[in-house]
Amino acid sequence: MSDQTSGHSCDHLSDATVRTLLSLAGPLPERPRVLDLGRGPRRPLPEGPFDLVRAEGAACPAGFEQALAEWRGLLAPGGALVVAACPGTEAQSVAAARAAGYHVAGMRRQPAGEGAERSGCAGFVLRPADPRWRTRPESPADVPAVHRLNAAAFGQPDEAELVEALRADPDAWLPGLSYVAEGPDGTVAAYALLTRCRVGDAPALALAPVAVAPAVQRRGAGRAVVRAVLDAARIRGERLVLVLGHPAYYPAFGFVPASRYGIRPGFEAPDEAMRALDLAGGGGLPSGVIHYPAAFGV
Repeated sequence: MSDQTSGHSCDHLSDATVRTLLSLAGPLPERPRVLDLGRGPRRPLPEGPFDLVRAEGAACPAGFEQALAEWRGLLAPGGALVVAACPGTEAQSVAAARAAGYHVAGMRRQPAGEGAERSGCAGFVLRPADPRWRTRPESPADVPAVHRLNAAAFGQPDEAELVEALRADPDAWLPGLSYVAEGPDGTVAAYALLTRCRVGDAPALALAPVAVAPAVQRRGAGRAVVRAVLDAARIRGERLVLVLGHPAYYPAFGFVPASRYGIRPGFEAPDEAMRALDLAGGGGLPSGVIHYPAAFGV
């Protein structure tokens, strides 16, 4: 790969961006089968499957949504697709990826002059969403099922009551960022919630709770609903998500210790458990103490 610029469209990502995206994508085979589509899909498309498809040159032209759907057929199970988005189109790109059946495994906004002439070109690494779990925003009809799910998942009512308290707080509750995953029978199988918190005076999001029905735990429902709600936050233009959780679970979504950004909770917590996610991958995040909604009681 070269770091030379290529025209004025976002059709090239730097080596640094691609390395970062692939580190967020998760493991690939030791000798992955790679396809580079260059400035757009070839006709006819080559025979897959491929473990990694680079398709940076087709993110801005019309027909992006159709191309994303076609490229899914090129990917091996667990394969990854790298695309680029022009400045100002990141939210539309995430929405198009979701509509085409992908989730965003990682994003990085390229600094000006790093492999692209246009400032702010963003790279994404996409993976096909898990087809077993349909994810969507919570509806009013889901509220009782969400309450029951949280109580069952944690074996006590605290998290279920936390959700109700957050739902009643207009400063914390953000419509469209309360997500469910449906099981094959249409019942609510998993839940993830993002609410407004602050780092110093800057807005951020708190991820809590994340709950999975006991009968389907360790089957991917939790991962599916977390990825879906994080994508919804990206589409809204949010920048920062914080979570206090298991240090072995959240790195798969791109979370790193919050202390790397100079972010800390206002209470004692293990450094490896207090995590932060730069949703846009552009850096420049606020630093300081996390201020949670009152319902958290901290």
